Amino acid sequence: MTALDADIAAMTAGLAAAAPIYQPSRFWAELNRTHLDQLQRLGFANFKRTVNQTYFNWLPRWRDNQFRALRRHWRRRPGLQPWRCRLAPAPELERFDERDALRSAWARRCYGWFVGLLWAHARAGDRLRLLDRLAEPELGNPLRVRWRGRLISQDLANSVRELYALLDHGRRALPEPLVVAELGAGYGRLHHPLHHALRCRSWIFDIPPALAIAQRYLGELFPAARVFRFRAFRRHADVAAELAHSDFAFFTPDQLELLPDRAVHCFVNISSLHEMRSDQIAHLLLQMQRLCSERIYLKQWLRSDNRADGIVVERADYRLGPDWRIVLDRKDDVQDRFFELVAERSARA
Repeated sequence: MTALDADIAAMTAGLAAAAPIYQPSRFWAELNRTHLDQLQRLGFANFKRTVNQTYFNWLPRWRDNQFRALRRHWRRRPGLQPWRCRLAPAPELERFDERDALRSAWARRCYGWFVGLLWAHARAGDRLRLLDRLAEPELGNPLRVRWRGRLISQDLANSVRELYALLDHGRRALPEPLVVAELGAGYGRLHHPLHHALRCRSWIFDIPPALAIAQRYLGELFPAARVFRFRAFRRHADVAAELAHSDFAFFTPDQLELLPDRAVHCFVNISSLHEMRSDQIAHLLLQMQRLCSERIYLKQWLRSDNRADGIVVERADYRLGPDWRIVLDRKDDVQDRFFELVAERSARA
C-alpha cells in the first residue's frame, strides 16, 4: 500500500463513521469509483491528466461559450502571443471514461489557443503580477502549454481570477494573517497562488480521494510549510494548538461541526455544491456561514441537472442568512453559465 493509499483509507474510514448528511452523494460515489480506478492505474504522478479533468478543467471547442467569450476579451486587447500557445506533444489524458480526449490535431490546437487566451485575460486583471511570477507546477504531470517559455494552465489562470474576486470585494479590509477555508477544493489549485500572494493559511474540507491528493500536492509544493494532516479527533481543543500554527490543514466535511464559530476569515466553494443532495447543500452552507467571520465566495452553475441524485440545482438554491450582505453577484465573464457571489458578514452580526 502506498502512502497515498493509506491516506485515502484513513479518510474513507473516518468519513464512513460520520452522520448521513456528510456521506457522499450518489453523484460523488459514482465519480469516486472512476477516480480511484484512475489513481490505481496511473497514480498520483499523472493526476492532472486524470482526476483533475473532472474538476474545473475544460476541453473547449472553437464554438464553446468560453472560447467565444475569450475571443471577445482578446479583441479589446489584441496581441499575437495567445495564438502562439501550443499544446506540447503526448497530450494523452482521460476525461471520465474517454481516453485520449485530445486525439485530433484541431482539438489540440484549440486547447493551446484557449489556454493562451485565458492566460492573457487573467493577466489583464492581475494587479499583483502573480502570473508573471508563477508557473503551473510540474507536479501531477499537467498538459503542457507555454507562454514565452513559462508553463501555464487554465487552473492557475482561473485561480488567480478567483483570488481577486474574493479579495477585492468588501467594505472592510481583511485581517492578517488571513485564514481561507475551502469546501471541495479538488487538488487545492486555488491555494497555490493564495499562499504565494498572501502567505495565508489554508483549511481544506473534502472527501477522499480528492482530500488525499490535495494534502500530498500542497505538502510537496510547499515543503517548508507546517501541515496539519488529516486525522480523526473528537474535540477542537485536542488539536487547537497544532492547528493554530499550521499553514495548511486538511479535514473531511463532517469535521466542520467540530470547529468553533468564526474560526476562519474567508470560506470558498467553487463548483462542487451542485454535486450534492439538497439537504447537504443547505447544511453545508449553514456550516460555512457559522465558521466564517468575514467573506464567503461562491462560484457555481446557474443551473445544474444532478441526475445521479435526481435533483436540479439552481441559483436560488444558494441562500445565505440575514447576517450576510451580498457585495458581488455576477455571471463569470468567461464561463457565463456560472455565477460568482461574494458575501460579507454584517458588521452588526
